[in-house]
Amino acid sequence: NYLDGRGAVDHPRDLDNVGHFLTATASAEAPGRDHGTADERTQSFELGDTGGLPACNQFYPATPLTP
Repeated sequence: NYLDGRGAVDHPRDLDNVGHFLTATASAEAPGRDHGTADERTQSFELGDTGGLPACNQFYPATPLTP
């Protein structure tokens, strides 16, 4: 959302690439280092895309990214 607002997203190619990346890397990291399933990662991306950076505060409310 932040990059899109700055005109730094090439529609639709960049968004297609993000979807492929989120799916390819879901739950495929090292033991003890898991960033979720493809669906969880996609939902998180969509949350940030529609709600901007403040929407991500729900993941770590004690240390918000923005006020």
